[in-house]
Amino acid sequence: MDAAVNWVNRVLQPTRPGEPHPTNVWVANVPADARINEFLDLVLTGPLFRVRTKYLGDTRLISLTFFESKTAVAFYREMTENEVVLRGNRLKFQWGRRTHQLQGAEPGSRIGTRAIFIHDVHQLGTKAEFQARLEQYGPIDRVLFHNYGKSAFVDFLAVQYAARAAQSLRDDGVKVGFTDDRCFSSGRIYAAAIKNRVRQVTISDIPPGTSVAELCDCIRGGALERIIFVPQRRVAFVHFIEHSAAVAFWRHAFYRGIALKGQPLGAWLKADKPHLARLVKHIAARVAEGASRCLRIVGLPYLMPSAIQRDFERFGPVERVELIDSASLTADRNDTGNGSALVAFLDIEHAMAAAWLICKQPGYQHAQIEFVPDHCAAPLSGAQRTAQTLQILLNLARKAR
Repeated sequence: MDAAVNWVNRVLQPTRPGEPHPTNVWVANVPADARINEFLDLVLTGPLFRVRTKYLGDTRLISLTFFESKTAVAFYREMTENEVVLRGNRLKFQWGRRTHQLQGAEPGSRIGTRAIFIHDVHQLGTKAEFQARLEQYGPIDRVLFHNYGKSAFVDFLAVQYAARAAQSLRDDGVKVGFTDDRCFSSGRIYAAAIKNRVRQVTISDIPPGTSVAELCDCIRGGALERIIFVPQRRVAFVHFIEHSAAVAFWRHAFYRGIALKGQPLGAWLKADKPHLARLVKHIAARVAEGASRCLRIVGLPYLMPSAIQRDFERFGPVERVELIDSASLTADRNDTGNGSALVAFLDIEHAMAAAWLICKQPGYQHAQIEFVPDHCAAPLSGAQRTAQTLQILLNLARKAR
């Protein structure tokens, strides 16, 4: 173990004052059981020339070599300005030794990339045979199948592995092309999303059997306009009212992680079309007056959540119904007019319609309806301090200049 520690001390050498920034960043305290593609999801700058790893007991050290120092500096600053957590471990970042001139590729050239695109996967047999063939050329970051599994994007851990694979596959008659490094592409996507004042965050890897209410309990930091949950795809599309809330939630999920039923969730910014970047005028006006997707109803005709949900689902899908009065929790079920409940919709427009029309339904003529704050607008976890929120705003302002 002492030898490993000495090796770490040798490679994690800070740059000397006045010395040019290197292209190599070392990341320590990465959980040994974390997948390499899981870690590289955190890298939003690039392209990368090479990725190397070394195991140190129950953690490992990952070396990232960028083509250019400016992208290495951008990555280092972004990571060190945030508390980055992966599977419960806070990651540590340090400059590596100065990297010599990289050989074999020009920065920004698709010929010099660790990513290839294979047009016809079936030429290489089954998916298992396809994966086994690719692993012959070197360690792989990820394989992303496309066009219903007919083609695939393959990201290797080094440019040389991608070049070796492309040459060998072409010799066998397989149509192969080079494509952009996914870290570089992801960075451009997120930059565009922030520039376009995105309000949508896509949540992926949702555990099977999850209810929409359980999912909403993981979402904090801002009121929602709507949430579209697709359990078959294990994905949800979350539209916040405010752009700043969407970015703050995404950054919290991205850097610190969120989990549901013990399983980490993925979070991605969705680059909305320009006409969707802003709330439509009539919703914005109602939000300014206090509207939300959550209603409090006082004077219910009965105290059964299932019956209340049935009544309100006439206006749209409901996230949850909760009895919120202590009197409601203890009153006789046959007693009427004394109960109150929270009804949360999946879409703010459905809540607005219900607030206007429910009093015309039998049994609700004397009910009092009012909007209450969205529970998803509760503050992010204690680790997301005010200082971090201010830093987010400062970073956004800096990028907007």
